[in-house]
Amino acid sequence: MLPKCNQNIPPKMCLHTLGFGLDPFSKDYKVIYIRSYGPLQNDIWGRHCAVYRMSTDSWMLLKEKDVQFFEYLNICTNSSSVCVNGVYYWQMFRYLGLGLIDHKVLAFYLGTEVFQMIQSPVSESCGQLLPLHDRISICDTELLMHRKRSNEVWVLNSEGHWTKLLKIEPFLEVQKMFGFWKNGKVLVESLSGRLLLYDHETE
Repeated sequence: MLPKCNQNIPPKMCLHTLGFGLDPFSKDYKVIYIRSYGPLQNDIWGRHCAVYRMSTDSWMLLKEKDVQFFEYLNICTNSSSVCVNGVYYWQMFRYLGLGLIDHKVLAFYLGTEVFQMIQSPVSESCGQLLPLHDRISICDTELLMHRKRSNEVWVLNSEGHWTKLLKIEPFLEVQKMFGFWKNGKVLVESLSGRLLLYDHETE
């Protein structure tokens, strides 16, 4: 059981977000804990972030200036989050007005204990974060409900840019992607509820 993380949080509504992974440098397991309270003025959320280190069995509170840059964003609590190669990723969003939503990806580097904001390649839809080997990928399955009936997979390369890996065309009637299978195949669900393996190299 982890020790209690004592933080002086104002008595407002709090949302709790967790991440867990291995520090690739120290080989220490860590937990990142984000407590969001509010919203405050202008839809800004107050946030306290702390890191638990298994080696010391203790919490360290991150500096407020290091987390203020994403205070105007909401964490997608019903979306996927994943740890890949020592970095933990969450989906974030903010309302732009007139029914428009801008999605981003928040990354936390377990080795340096630093946050980074990454623009999503599919900013108008939430998508699904999935590990692909030692990279993070995002599957845009909401295209099925938006512009056209198709699904896309984007991969974040080592230079911090998104590259489109594949696009599943609408004739397959794909409802949802679940993840990657052996030999690069993709496990998907059809509109009829059947599970299918899609080979993007041969289809």
